Amino acid sequence: MTINLLIIIIAVLFIFYIGMEYFFKQRTKKNTMRLAQLLFKQNYEEFDKLINDPQIQKTVSPYERNLMSFNSYLARNDKKHANQAFSAMNGLNLLSQQKLDFYGNAQNYYIEQNDQERAKICHEKLDTIRKHDEEKEYFNVIYQVMMKNDTSYQEMIEKRLNHEPDHKKLSDLYLLIHIYQVEQNHDKAIECQRLADKLLEKMQQ
Repeated sequence: MTINLLIIIIAVLFIFYIGMEYFFKQRTKKNTMRLAQLLFKQNYEEFDKLINDPQIQKTVSPYERNLMSFNSYLARNDKKHANQAFSAMNGLNLLSQQKLDFYGNAQNYYIEQNDQERAKICHEKLDTIRKHDEEKEYFNVIYQVMMKNDTSYQEMIEKRLNHEPDHKKLSDLYLLIHIYQVEQNHDKAIECQRLADKLLEKMQQ
């Protein structure tokens, strides 16, 4: 084989690779959007069919499939299958941002369910994330307050309450409600609940 022919073959293979990579990226994007649209429309029957389709499994990453499956089961209040999707996610090697996105959301869910075991798994997974220190500490405070009844964060939360966006303020109000309940300060707990209800109503408008 001549050098020129070898160069031509390599060039053709490279062009083919670039073309296939573009094709798979486009198909991945298209299939991911199809799944997301079914979730948005709450068409869970079609979503379940599509998520198990061999073509979807070839083009949409295990992380994306598990993430959407987990969220669909939360929306359906299907704890059994949500836990199965959670277990499947635990077996994947995730990037830091993926861990933050999934386990932050999952931790909040399992705290709400008072599932000590799975909330702890989420906390430990979040603790392994590199960088993202601010977000890690945010989820750590939620875990320590809600699962460990740690009231030492009270002053910090009260100070930052009026200097943060509404979604974080709402979360902090719920943390303060829990802290005040632990401290048996019922008047402050009731006041925080009133503020949280008012803020939630504003956010839903």
